[in-house]
Amino acid sequence: MRHLDKLAGQGFVHPLGTWALIKPTVSSRDIADCDTAASTDFTKPINCILPIPAMLPLSSINTLLLLIASITHSAIATDAASVAPWRPTPGTPWQIILGGKINPSSPFIKQVSVVDGDLFTNTNNGADPKTIFGALHAQGKKIICYFSAGTYEPYRPDSGQYDKRDLGATLPEWPDERWVDIRSERVRAIIRARIELAAKMGCDGIDPDNMDGYANQNGGGFNPPLRKQDSIDLVRMMASHASSLGMATGLKNALAIIADVVDVVHFAVNEECASYNECTAMKPFIAKGKAVFHVEYPPAAGSDAGVATAAKRKKYCQPKGGEGFSTLIKTYDLDKWTQTCDGRVYKS
Repeated sequence: MRHLDKLAGQGFVHPLGTWALIKPTVSSRDIADCDTAASTDFTKPINCILPIPAMLPLSSINTLLLLIASITHSAIATDAASVAPWRPTPGTPWQIILGGKINPSSPFIKQVSVVDGDLFTNTNNGADPKTIFGALHAQGKKIICYFSAGTYEPYRPDSGQYDKRDLGATLPEWPDERWVDIRSERVRAIIRARIELAAKMGCDGIDPDNMDGYANQNGGGFNPPLRKQDSIDLVRMMASHASSLGMATGLKNALAIIADVVDVVHFAVNEECASYNECTAMKPFIAKGKAVFHVEYPPAAGSDAGVATAAKRKKYCQPKGGEGFSTLIKTYDLDKWTQTCDGRVYKS
């Protein structure tokens, strides 16, 4: 690599004009050789060595370098889009921790295949994809990244991008959150950016929350109110965008739109369908071979014994219509406390 001259900030050309090293400024995957691009590391710059005619004018080489870089990036994007998103199957063991950071060394984490965690909390707001997510991937785990698509949270790093016109009613149980107008292109741009951040952080799937603003507080407190179709349209947009980046998309709750989106999402995350006798509504996912990640929040959750008897756990773990579910008993804060349906309790 000695005696290389920088060319237009886009690459380097050997003084004898026999080959060029392309280093586009946009990070993507590392290509050691243009004919044998085998790397799947999307965090490194492109390194592409190509033959260049010895007598080609410098201006022509510059044009060629830019063209090669453009074509190579297009090929990578096409290749990524052609990879089918991961699709978890019924019964896949999982863990969900949204109340704090995930501990990759926890005994229960080591037993599961899938971990659902907060996109921002576990990556230092998008600055660190390795410490937690990298450690989970090193164990062979699949990572679902949670973010709220349907509400505004003032403590998120991108919260300043929301326009006041796009903020609706305050959520009664979460007084620092407000519904957002998911019809707004400004809001959708923020959501797309979050999906792109999830891909950059190495997430295998996304868990976008609060998809049912239309069914709460008179359509989220907007005039005109949010409609069911608005949620359907948003889920379809998110699933399409995530799929183009190689990620799966889950439907969080929002039972009323299952029939409209079950064909485009890859799994479901459901809260408390057993407590509300609603689990039968999730059957279309199981019928299509798609996982239902199910969590219940009984009063005994968080105690040393949890739901102490099998008879009591049956209500949550074997609800009508819940065959094939991946069920956990958790606290409402979704911290590290977890009980499995066999009665075992984990506190880390």
